[in-house]
Amino acid sequence: MPELMIVCPNKGKEIATGIEVSATEPHKAARLFIRCPHCGILHGCSPNDGYAKETPVEALRREEKPKQDDAALSHWVVEA
Repeated sequence: MPELMIVCPNKGKEIATGIEVSATEPHKAARLFIRCPHCGILHGCSPNDGYAKETPVEALRREEKPKQDDAALSHWVVEA
């Protein structure tokens, strides 16, 4: 599931919030306060100020899922 990201207003760099969100549904959280790893300041924002971004771990999980089709599964068929 994508993670809610915001941008540091001082450095312009992405900040991962650690909050998983749906990329298609509105964010339903209260105001957030996050200590910025880039400038050290506590930033306040609403979830609507951010955006959903797939994390590298999620991208890897999506890529690792095996594609299943009839040809790939045919070697598992046991004939009596």
